Amino acid sequence: ETREHDWRMGAVVYQVLVDRFAPSADLAAKRHLYPAPKTLHGWDETPAKGEYLPAQKLWSHEIAFWGGDLASTAAKLAYVQDLGADVLYLNPICLATTNHKYDALDYLQVSPEYGTRDDVKALAADVHARGMKLVLDGVFNHMGRNAPIFQQAHAAYLAETAPPGGGREATGGSVYRDWFVFGDHYPGGARAWWRAENLPELNLENPKVREHIFAAQDSVVRS
Repeated sequence: ETREHDWRMGAVVYQVLVDRFAPSADLAAKRHLYPAPKTLHGWDETPAKGEYLPAQKLWSHEIAFWGGDLASTAAKLAYVQDLGADVLYLNPICLATTNHKYDALDYLQVSPEYGTRDDVKALAADVHARGMKLVLDGVFNHMGRNAPIFQQAHAAYLAETAPPGGGREATGGSVYRDWFVFGDHYPGGARAWWRAENLPELNLENPKVREHIFAAQDSVVRS
């Protein structure tokens, strides 16, 4: 009986990568949100594989954008509903550098290229009014290398492992030091998803990490 009344069982799910689903109504007003080395493309351009950018530790096609946003996604809900979808599933929309947003900088912020928390709420209200469900992709296995949390943790690790007189200034440590796993045997110095240096893995064995993500009252999932 429980299985039969669980909306997740047998649901038709339509997955959307927000940047690529529908063109923004006012892309000109958003151009400043795509500074170099990010690139912004015309909607008639075909995505193509780029080149590896050593300085950014990612591929250029990861920071190639077409400018879709939450408002443009909401404008296509009738289309999604007419296809018979029960669930709208969004790829990550949290603050991140790339177009896929798997390299979270802050789980609690919406990436400005996509819109605001109010845009998320408006989209959710429209989805629910249509009798559908909204699912947000929460990627809590790893964050982005540019995340302040990772940067502080990495700086603390470098400080504690620097040889005497090595030229690195002491950082005083960081509460995030053990949120990641570091070592010179890892590419880029940290354990990462599929050895992608821009995607350092969170140390989910650390209770503080679990509290931040889902266990605490003010955790990411509960917020």
